Amino acid sequence: MSRCLLFLIVMLMGGGLFAQQKGRLIDAQTKEPLPFANIWLSHYQRVFTTDDRGYFSLPDSLTQGTVTFYYVGYESYTDSLPLRRRVIALQPTSYAIGEVVVSAAEDPAVAVIREMVRRRKQHHPKFYDSYRFKSYNQQLATVDLPADLYEKSLLDTETRALMDFLDKRYFFFAENISITEYKRPDYIHTKVIANKMMGFREPVFALVGEQIMPFSLYENPLKILGRTYLNPLSAGSWKFFDFTLRDTLTENRDTVLVITFEPWGQKVAEAQLRGILYVHLPDYALRGVMLRNALPSVNIDFQIHQLYEKVNGYWFPHQLSVDYVFNELKLTLNDSSRAAAYPLRFVNRTRIEEVEVGLPLKKKAAVAFEIHPQAHRFEDWEQIRPDSLSEKAMATYAWGDSISRATNFEKSINTLLAAAWYQSIPLLRYFEVPFQSLVSYDQYQGLRLGAALYTGHRLWAPLRVGGYVAYGFRDAAWKYGADGSLLLWKEKNLSVLGGFRHDVEEPGQLSFQHDLHYQKMTGGLRRLYAERMSVVDSWRAGVAMHPLPAWQLHIGWEQGIYRPQFDYTFVPQPDKQRFLFAESRIQLSYTFGERYAWIMGRPRLIEAAYPQLLLAYAKGWQIGSEGYDYQALQGLMRWNLPLFKLAEVRLKTEAAHVWGEVPALKLMHGAAAYDPDLWFEAPEHFQTMGLYEFLSDAYAMGSVELWSPTLKLAIFRPRLALIQRAAWGTLAKPELHANIPFQTMEKGYWESGCVLDGLYQSSAFGVSTRIGVGVFYRYGAYSLPHAADNWVVKVSFRRSL
Repeated sequence: MSRCLLFLIVMLMGGGLFAQQKGRLIDAQTKEPLPFANIWLSHYQRVFTTDDRGYFSLPDSLTQGTVTFYYVGYESYTDSLPLRRRVIALQPTSYAIGEVVVSAAEDPAVAVIREMVRRRKQHHPKFYDSYRFKSYNQQLATVDLPADLYEKSLLDTETRALMDFLDKRYFFFAENISITEYKRPDYIHTKVIANKMMGFREPVFALVGEQIMPFSLYENPLKILGRTYLNPLSAGSWKFFDFTLRDTLTENRDTVLVITFEPWGQKVAEAQLRGILYVHLPDYALRGVMLRNALPSVNIDFQIHQLYEKVNGYWFPHQLSVDYVFNELKLTLNDSSRAAAYPLRFVNRTRIEEVEVGLPLKKKAAVAFEIHPQAHRFEDWEQIRPDSLSEKAMATYAWGDSISRATNFEKSINTLLAAAWYQSIPLLRYFEVPFQSLVSYDQYQGLRLGAALYTGHRLWAPLRVGGYVAYGFRDAAWKYGADGSLLLWKEKNLSVLGGFRHDVEEPGQLSFQHDLHYQKMTGGLRRLYAERMSVVDSWRAGVAMHPLPAWQLHIGWEQGIYRPQFDYTFVPQPDKQRFLFAESRIQLSYTFGERYAWIMGRPRLIEAAYPQLLLAYAKGWQIGSEGYDYQALQGLMRWNLPLFKLAEVRLKTEAAHVWGEVPALKLMHGAAAYDPDLWFEAPEHFQTMGLYEFLSDAYAMGSVELWSPTLKLAIFRPRLALIQRAAWGTLAKPELHANIPFQTMEKGYWESGCVLDGLYQSSAFGVSTRIGVGVFYRYGAYSLPHAADNWVVKVSFRRSL
């Protein structure tokens, strides 16, 4: 059999992607599976392939002649039919390297990788003007048991029953069909038009391939399960990966190079990938890729396989496959000699068809993902599936449907999904209790317990109305409020908003609507520091919309009475203890890559990238004899950028200016987060600046954080951050504000710091927690007299999904 035919069989046979597992092909030395291998039955002149985990299935009726197993870079193995072994081990062989002219100091593969990097934009779908495709997506969850376990006779009844279940069914099985449209630079929209899931008559969610793994290996950096990896196809990657040219194959008149790669060592965590690249010449484009984690022991292991085809002159993904092995979620089985645990495996298979590149597309709203209301009614599955479902998949559907009919399985799962999607607890079917309303803490209120009740999506999805009540144990005071929103135009996410509140508010802090990165970048830790508050009774109304993808416009009015709960005198009104503010406000925000999923009748943010720009203008009005005539302008910018491939630089700047004579409640105290009684870092803030040490009506700050790649320090895997922050401010009439101590920042405030993040790490339910330590130093014109007082040590605490 020619090497060309071997390559085509290994890379393009689709049936193996969905084959039932009856045996396995592995590397004789490493015991690793050999995916997409060729299985040749000479008597029947038929070809089969292993799946991406090395498993294969041969019909029981094929019992004559011989079977030969082929895999690139391995010696072939021949056996007679029927098979006598369930595990086939192939021995690695030497490689014949084709003629490539490069310097003697490097492997020929490096020159190929350099050229692929140079042509990256030519073949990366992200840089195509537009495209549309239809995809068939299939997901399953199972536990793989060793083939020899089935041959053991001394197994207890319960273990054999469980093994029989796993042999005939999956734990989970689902499939869907979606249509995706993309227009450069950042518009993407995926609509699920058919959706089928075991145990659900009307599934309310769906997964597609590009949500679960990188859509293309040209993406840099690669983001897999929330972790960032260096792309082997990026400039300078040969400094971190050992590339080796293993074979040269012929495909029609073209050539396909087989290149393996693995990290040079384990010091750089972001480079812990290994795999095989199939490179098409003369285009220097990816023909296929096999990629997996290179670390020997991880909580979640993964294998990614992708095949590419040339469509009307453009290279495009054709098959996407990923396996996630959850080593922390294991099934324990007992045999006669020991108890063994086998991990849960989640699999996604995607087949892409009907690709159109360069077609005219019109950008729509920021909704990037939605499920057609009638997707669950689709019936023509046999015409759409690349292959007929296996008996195991059909048995899984039947089992799931029987469980659903006999129990409240679908209702219970949908309730949990709604809780996760809306971040709330469903109540009485038509209502929900938001998680964030239940408990909070700050230095003024102490522990704050509360409850809220809002209408849910089942009542009427476009309308959300509700209220809350809370009690602070330190200030011994009740707070309450109500608000609502009505969606008028789905495509532009146009809503009218309104509400009132009797609550507390910290003065002197910049605040923005639609700050999508605030929680991610700050962790919400700064609010715990708040110790100076005003009681606020106000009402508000407004309108919000997305005029263009990634752009959000908010126009509103708020009017209320503010009563400071601290000693403060506004000198022009020395006897005044309550201040009325009537303010109109307009805000425009831009967040690159802002995308929403529209599920269960409402949108929810699923992705937001950088840069982020927020700009707000406010006008204060006098109402009769009260109120204040002022103007305020606020702005914020964040930008996280990759640096030197593995590092990252995080930039932030914010500024504000207030014109007019107005109480200090509407001025700025700066991004301060120092209190001698609190010991944890509040990211994006000055860790050495006193909470209310400065007061400004014109203020600006900038922050630069340089984050290293993950380091290997003994048993630790931390990241090192070098931080530099500076601020400037001025106050036109400081004499207007009495009884509160403050100074101004005309000479500039400087702070430098260093954070070693991730000295302790834990992960549960997809949430990663990292704890470290930071040291910060205050210097310049506002340094403190005693040198030791300028140093602050804090514990860093960060969480991520």
